[in-house]
Formats: sequence, C-alpha cells, structure tokens
Amino acid sequence: MSHGKPRAIEIEQQLAQLRWRRMQNERSIRAYLEATKVMKQKDTILGLTVDMSAERMTWLDSVVRDELGRPLVLTDEEVHNIEVDEHKVKKRLTKVYDISHHPPYILILMYIVHDHSTRNSSWKTYRKSVNKLVRAILELKMVFAFRKNS
Repeated sequence: MSHGKPRAIEIEQQLAQLRWRRMQNERSIRAYLEATKVMKQKDTILGLTVDMSAERMTWLDSVVRDELGRPLVLTDEEVHNIEVDEHKVKKRLTKVYDISHHPPYILILMYIVHDHSTRNSSWKTYRKSVNKLVRAILELKMVFAFRKNS
C-alpha cells in the first residue's frame, strides 16, 4: 500500500500538469480565434474600402471620358481672355529669354523653376511670384547695365 500512495500522488501531479497544459492550449486557441476575428473585420473593412475606391475610380474615369468627349464651348470673351493671357506669357518669356544670357539671371531663373516645382501652389500664386521675380531681374539688369556704363 505504501507503494500505491506515491503512485497516486504521481498520477495526480500528472493530471494537474495535463489540466494546466489544457488550460494553456485553450487560452492560446481563444487568443488565436480573437486575433483571427479582428483580422477578418479589418479585411472586411479594407475590402469595402478597396471596392469603394475602385467604384469611385471607375466613376471618375467615366466622368472624365464623358467630359473629354464633349466639345469645348467658349464665348468670344473667354477666347479673347485666353489669347491675352497667352500673349502676356509669351511676352514675359521673351523678357526672361533676353535677360537669361547674363549669368546672375540664370540662377534666379533656376530658382523660379525650382520654387514652382517644389511647392503645390495655384496658378495665380505662381504668376504673382514669377511677376515679382521678373521685376527683380529687370531691376538687376538695370543695375548691371548702370555699373557697366559707369
């Protein structure tokens, strides 16, 4: 009998250890199932987002194609304004080309191009900055011309 008691204790210890392992396994399975549930929810949300994005892109594409398929209708005044703006731009570019032969001005022109390419600004803001810089270049041209003549 004395030999049976240690065996019973050993069996109880093994049972306790098996219960503990079972609890650990159940806990890890619950954690895995919870993580899977969260991942499914995220996948569902992401799937909806992708579907909505694809839908939106398809809609935008159809709108753009529709708009590009229509003829552009402009009034005489709008055409005149576009021509006037184009003439101003050509005139400004001619001025810039005339003064771009001088080395100090090339650096300023490079700044204009770099400044416009690195910032997201509206066309009006860009035109204002170009006008300011063209005026500054013209002033510099006058200063250099004055120094040259003196």
